[in-house]
Formats: sequence, structure tokens, C-alpha cells
Amino acid sequence: MSTPLSSFSADVARLAATAAASTVTIGRHGRGSGIVIGTDEVLTNAHNLRDRTTAVTLPDGTEVQAELVAADPHGDLAVLKVATGEVPVLPIGAAGALGSIVVSAGGGRGNPRVALGVIGSVDRRFRGPGGHAVGGAFEHDAALPKGASGGPVVDTDGQLVGINTHRTATGYLARPFDEALLARIESLRSGQHHVPRVLGVVLAPPHVASKLRTAVGLDDVPGALVRGVDPDGAAAAAGVREGDMIVGVTAAGSLADVDGPDTLQAALDRFGPAAELLLSVVRGADRVEVVVTFETPPPA
Repeated sequence: MSTPLSSFSADVARLAATAAASTVTIGRHGRGSGIVIGTDEVLTNAHNLRDRTTAVTLPDGTEVQAELVAADPHGDLAVLKVATGEVPVLPIGAAGALGSIVVSAGGGRGNPRVALGVIGSVDRRFRGPGGHAVGGAFEHDAALPKGASGGPVVDTDGQLVGINTHRTATGYLARPFDEALLARIESLRSGQHHVPRVLGVVLAPPHVASKLRTAVGLDDVPGALVRGVDPDGAAAAAGVREGDMIVGVTAAGSLADVDGPDTLQAALDRFGPAAELLLSVVRGADRVEVVVTFETPPPA
């Protein structure tokens, strides 16, 4: 006899099987997981890779060799080319809402692992490789052991809503499959490695910036305070000075406000292809505009 609990259990089992069927293992010793996103294409975390080639184990236990197509180390993403055979591709769903039920999967060298959980927090930020801030993540408590990073998070319709990236004490932070992530994946698929723009400045933490400005009698304004300038960098060539407070970045008529080092880096990522950026700077008590020109496009 079917009961609400048995029906729920059957639904969870179906979702778990759906997620596991598209989950692969990265590395011979299972250091990470990946998601089959297309024919012979796997999406994983950049931190799961050690070289331009790696062993990938498919859900049926078959081990194949993969090659790196392109990587975004700061966003902790990579796309691999690998013979995926008949492994299904998960459909993309809408970003998960707070309180949504999800199923998470991790590779297991032919024996995938799954867990049920709830999205407990949204719009979270975490530090990727090298300390780069990655925003817009959601946190869920579908806890899996080490090695599940890079694996999928699916909703109750069996649609892909996230990729596990940063392990927490109770679950994972996952990047949602929103427009920004999908655009980044498409660029990686085409072989475009993502290398962020570098201004060539050293920035003070927000609390230090506040103290330094108030100590010399200046208004405390939100922004990214420049503590040092690389003499060979783009910022130095544009005239950025130590003590400048960067409060905004404009490219192609689009403005991004800056309230600290992380939002400045996010703005640089957002305007990455632009050859020219307009920095809004508070210098002492005055507001000035500084044009930063990059001589060459970001390397591929």
C-alpha cells in the first residue's frame, strides 16, 4: 500500500538515480566529481585538476582519459573533453530558492554517492583558489564526504540547479546555473581560458580603509582603498595613486559600484573583455575619474 512517506521515498530515489547517472569521478583516487553537460563534455571544479589531462570514471565504472578544454581558476570551473558514451545530460533548471529540497551527487568510481537536503542560504560568497571571492552561491545541507566537489545539485524536477564547489561543515556551497554561470561555461566550451584583469594595486581591507581615512580627517566612504601601486601595472600608467579610494567601475556605459576589494574584483570580472575601464576614485575629498587602458586582451 502506497503512503505519503513511501511516495516521497520513491521520488527521492528517482531524483538520486537521475543525478548519479550524470555524475563522474575526477582523478584515479576520486579527488573530485564532475557533471556531464554535453556529448563528450564534463564540467568540474578547477581545483579538482592537477594537469591538462586527468582520469575520469564514468557512472558505470569505466575509466577514460580526459583533456582540459579550458579553465577558470578564479571561478573554480573547468570543462573537460572526454568520451562520455551514453551518459545522459541533465536538463538545466531555475536557480533554487531558499528552503527548496535538493539532491546532491558525488562520483564514487562506479558507485556514486547521493544525499538529500534543503537550500538553507542564498547569495553566499566563498573564496575560490588563490583567495578569489566568488559570489552568488547557495548553501545546502545535502552533505557528502570529501570528493563531491564538482558534482551536481538537482531540484525536485530532476533539473540541474547547481555545481558543488566549496565544502562546509554541514554540506556544500554551490554555484547556481544562472545566466552568468551559463555564459562562463559557454566560453570555456569554446576553449577560452578565463584570466581576470589585473589593475596592479594592493588594496586595504574595508575595516582598515575606514580607520585610515577617519584618522586623517576624511569622510568614511565605502570603496576599495589603494595601499600600493605596481609601477609596471595598468593602474600606475593611468595615474592611480596610493590613498585613492575606488568607488566605481564603468565600461561600455555600464556602471558597477564598488564598496570593497571583493566588489572591485567582481566588477573587473564582469567587464573582463573591455579594453578600457573608467574608475571613479575619491582622492582625498575630491572625486576624480581615471581611465585605465589595457594594451592587450586577456590571454587565452
